[in-house]
Amino acid sequence: MFCFFFLSFLFLLSIAQTDPSKADQWLDDIFPYRPQSQWNISSSAYAYPRTLNYTVTEGTWLRLDVHPISSAILFDMVGTLFCLPSTGGTAVPIFAPSVAYDTEPRFSPDGSHFLYRSDDGIGIDNIWLIPFTGCHEHGRWTARQVTNETFRYVSAARFHPSGRSIIASKWYTSTVTVGAPEAWLYSLDNVPSVGERVIGREESTKGESYGESQIGPEQALWASNNSLIYLRNVRDTFHIDNAGSGIFGKSCSFQYSTALLTSALQTCIRVL
Repeated sequence: MFCFFFLSFLFLLSIAQTDPSKADQWLDDIFPYRPQSQWNISSSAYAYPRTLNYTVTEGTWLRLDVHPISSAILFDMVGTLFCLPSTGGTAVPIFAPSVAYDTEPRFSPDGSHFLYRSDDGIGIDNIWLIPFTGCHEHGRWTARQVTNETFRYVSAARFHPSGRSIIASKWYTSTVTVGAPEAWLYSLDNVPSVGERVIGREESTKGESYGESQIGPEQALWASNNSLIYLRNVRDTFHIDNAGSGIFGKSCSFQYSTALLTSALQTCIRVL
């Protein structure tokens, strides 16, 4: 038996699910939420664009992924995607200079494509899919838009192990600016995809409507073909902080969630 102090502890606990009828009645699922407009951030934002040249040797808060075969590294910096060969050297921009803000690259399981998050188009963050052909410039016109949000934004997309769908966090706003997300599943067979809610927000004891709930899943990723791991706030309050988060697992086949890891100061783990 041993014991140690850490910010988190492991435990298994069944948790109550949100009443599905309340989530189904949430009318924000209408597709699309707002009619598409002809405005395009890449062509309509600035009549006189300017080019900023800069040289860096390191970065902060970079999102990256490693190619499963070549080990090439995709990463983002200041809204631009770069590719770095496994042998090192100079990082190459994936796209020609653009006003669009591109971030969160993620390779498909076989390395043939990658996802990224971008506000290209109407200026709302959506998930895009593009073939990966190596560490060189790619044509932005070869990318396909996976999600078609016109009001909510989508982030943290992850491929299903089959490579035929993705899971992503769809973000909502309410009384406060930091809203609760939901985990949505998007098929890649026919894009853009309407999407399907997989994990909805949780009801709290404050009695607000489902649309005001601040407790929801985020950063979902696939643990297997039919199960997810995700992060969710575990405090029944509007106060969001790192000490109030928990990691959960969900089986998509049996529709239940299990708490895997929650944060608690100076909690002792005992293994018998």
